[in-house]
Formats: sequence, C-alpha cells, structure tokens
Amino acid sequence: MILLCLEDPKSGFLEPSICVKSLGLARNHGIRAAAGRYIATADADDLVCVNYLHALHTRLAQTSEKAIVFPEYYHAFGCDSFVARLYELRDVGIYRLAGGHPYVSRIMARREELLALAYTDCANNPLYAFEDYDLNLRAVAAGFDLIVASNAVVFYRQRPDSIMRTLRGRKLAPNCDFFAPDTFLSLSKEQDRTPAKIATHYDFSHSYTNSSYINSLIYYANRIDPEVQPVWEHEKKFFTMLGMSEDFGRAYGEICRRFGGKRYTDVFLMPFLSMGGAEKYIVNFIRSAMKDPARSCLLVLGQYLEPEKARSPVPKGLDVIDLGALLPPELMSLTSEMTLRVIENLAPDARVFLKFCPYSEQLMTDHGAFLAPHEVVYFYFCSSFHVFEGRMYEDGAELQFMRENRSLIDHVISDHQRNLDELVDRVPSYRGHTTAL
Repeated sequence: MILLCLEDPKSGFLEPSICVKSLGLARNHGIRAAAGRYIATADADDLVCVNYLHALHTRLAQTSEKAIVFPEYYHAFGCDSFVARLYELRDVGIYRLAGGHPYVSRIMARREELLALAYTDCANNPLYAFEDYDLNLRAVAAGFDLIVASNAVVFYRQRPDSIMRTLRGRKLAPNCDFFAPDTFLSLSKEQDRTPAKIATHYDFSHSYTNSSYINSLIYYANRIDPEVQPVWEHEKKFFTMLGMSEDFGRAYGEICRRFGGKRYTDVFLMPFLSMGGAEKYIVNFIRSAMKDPARSCLLVLGQYLEPEKARSPVPKGLDVIDLGALLPPELMSLTSEMTLRVIENLAPDARVFLKFCPYSEQLMTDHGAFLAPHEVVYFYFCSSFHVFEGRMYEDGAELQFMRENRSLIDHVISDHQRNLDELVDRVPSYRGHTTAL
C-alpha cells in the first residue's frame, strides 16, 4: 500500500490477468508488463525484511555489468526452521553450480537483461523443472555475475507439500549453454585461477543470532506472522551453499576436457567391464560396431567395480567414461543425472544401448522420459535363478523392468533365439522387435 501513496506516476500496482499454467511464462509476462528499470521477483507465500528492496537495489546499482542479485539470508519457518547464507558466484564457483542450485528464486535484475534471458517454460515437462536454476545457469553462461546484498533476509515459508519438496530428486534443470563443453571449459578455466571458498557451515551462526539489526528484522516479521521465530545458535540449523560438493562439476569438467570435442552416434550404458559373459558379448558387439566408419561409440560405466576384480579389455579406440572412478561414493546416486548431461551434450542424437543392472534401473526410474526421443536397444540374456527351500525360482526383476519400460525400449538383442522366444511369449508387444546375434 505504500506504493499507492507515492506521487510518482510509475509507482503503483498492475494486476494483469493471464492464464498460461506455467511459472516461467507467467514471470516473463510480468517482466514485460512492468514499467520500471529493475525487476524483483516475489513469492506471495514468503515475507521479506523491511530493508529488502533497498538492499538489493543498492547492491545492483554498484555494478554496471550484467548481474543478478540475491538476498544474503533465507530464514525458514513453518514445518522446518533453518538459516541459509548465500554467497556470490566468485565464492560458490562453477563446479558447485553444475551439481545443484546454490541460489534461490528471489532475485533482482535489470528488466532489459531479464527480458533478454527470459524464463524457460517447464510446465508439464516430465523431465525438466527448476526455472530459476535454469535462468541462473544460462545467465552465468552469458557472462552474468551472481552477487549478494548484505543483510537482506527472506523469511521462507516451509510446507510439507511444497512444489520444491515434491520435485527434488525427480527432475533436472533443462540442458543449456552452461553445459556445452566449450562454455563449461571456459568457465572452469577462469574459476581454476581463483578457487572457490572452502565449505564452512557454521561460520555465521554467532554473528547472525547476535546481530541486533538482524534480530530487529526477525522481530518485525514475527509481528506479521508469529510462525517466524529466531533460530537459536545451539540448534545448529545454520548452513551455507558452500557446503555443496564440487565433485559433480569437477567430474563433468574432466569429461568435457577428454571428450568435449567429439560427437557420438552410439552410447553404451553398462555397470562395469567385468569378465562376465554378458560383458564380453557387449564388448564384442561394440568392437564390430566400431568397424563402421560412420559410427562413433562411447561406453559409460555407471557402477563401482573393486580394483581387485578382473576386467574385460577395452577395444582399442573406444572412449570410456567410468563414473565409478570419477564420482566419490556419496555422489554415485547422481550417475543417471551425469549420464543425461553427457548424452545431451556429447551425443544428442545417439542410439542408446543398455543392459539390466542397478545403473540402468536408476536411470529409467529417475529420468526414463529422457530416452523417449532416442532409439533404445536392450541387451537381453538368459534369466537368473535362485533356490528357495530346495526349489529353483526364476528371478522376475528383469522381466518386470522390460514390461515397465516397454514404451522406451525399441529393440531387443540377445545371444540366443530361445531367450527372445520366451520374452515374446511373456510380453507379446516385443514381437517383431527382437534380433538374435
């Protein structure tokens, strides 16, 4: 209501009505409708401190370069309570940004620059979401700096059924120029000259809880919504975005350095190169495929194999990405995400081959929709069995996997026709889509 009291004719409220059913498109519409030089995004569910707009505008006005400014603190309330501190891009670094979103949806930027960037429409996309993360990735790729306004606080309402809690772990930010090998290598080369800050989680808890200025901001927010409460230092619910790992981004950078200049026609997804019969069969298949000069093959290994285990020899000239060696154990849950980034940027039109294993199960469960535009070829071998109370039982896990992903699997290859005949008897829709080699 304060804006309505100002004499400036540009101060006031616009309430355009539009139905686009898309967060990204709605924000783009609002940015176009705005008349001011600066845009501050908002969420009606949250509160902001009394100095919020002034702090962000002052920080943004200090730079003439392309920049997006964020508040320094997110003070959560509701079903969870914590305080997160944000840092500028020079402290966070490119590698953390590649592996996750170290920023938030609340920003301020120059209107003309946001119009040029524009939010992506991710509505109803089965694979992609996180329009804000995508905007920041594209901004950094376009030369923007990500900066922070000191002592600006957002009081962030936490709900058990929030969109972010629902999407987390199931969707990704869309692929963009940030992940293009040339761009990523250029950005990482610049960062390597000035390393990012080391992770520190509790470095600000004392200063935050003992700041009379911050406490006054919390007090005023509490007057509006009593759910906003101080977070006591002893609760240890203070963290920074510097706690995010750099390992995913560094692994992707290594992949770009080794293979970024290539484009592959065929990508083979396997758990590892052990000495098993299935692995030998697939390696021989790859060796035959490599004889065709029009084909370029990439092998991606998605599980860890102990160093003492015997390995099948790699065909000469075959490029291999071993995610079990590149990613630390705590990040092996991100193998499917890394696989997608690799295919998106090194093999966007490739045929994808896979076999049944935890790696392919995770990929199909987490991001199976990604493979829909690709031709998917499945290697199918004899079923495994187990003994229970003296009787032999066939394991049904692989058959279940093939049933559930029938819409994504285009063709099945096996080393024996009998395997394929049994498959067609059980899943008739595979008839006409099998080959014995």
